[in-house]
Amino acid sequence: MKLGTNRKLEIENAKNKGINTNK
Repeated sequence: MKLGTNRKLEIENAKNKGINTNK
């Protein structure tokens, strides 16, 4: 249960990092 929330946060962080890296 808690893992799902952590996974969502990690995915969002990865997406944000990808956008920042692309910039």
